[in-house]
Amino acid sequence: MSTFFTTQVVPTITNPTGTITSQMVDIPQVQVGSVYVKLTGTLNCTAKLQISDDTTHMPNKDWTDMTGSTQALTGSFEYNLLFAGYRYLRVVLTGFTGTGDVSVFFTGK
Repeated sequence: MSTFFTTQVVPTITNPTGTITSQMVDIPQVQVGSVYVKLTGTLNCTAKLQISDDTTHMPNKDWTDMTGSTQALTGSFEYNLLFAGYRYLRVVLTGFTGTGDVSVFFTGK
């Protein structure tokens, strides 16, 4: 039985602007996982997941938006992942409005 692990892929940023792209997470053996986008205050944004199987370019250059993952967030949000069929994952956050903090965590098993 494997154990859960958590990693922070976007450090806490106060009053963010522009586009924030998380660290890449290498998830070749993850059976279940989640991505938690934590927003505080009145902060809103749009989030999407990107996936890749490109192992020939490091840093990875071949990213595809995960179908159906784009979400307009008005508060914290969690994506749930089950038996991911891809090697790498990252989160892209855009269109920030309001004030507050953002941070992103990945948990998997």
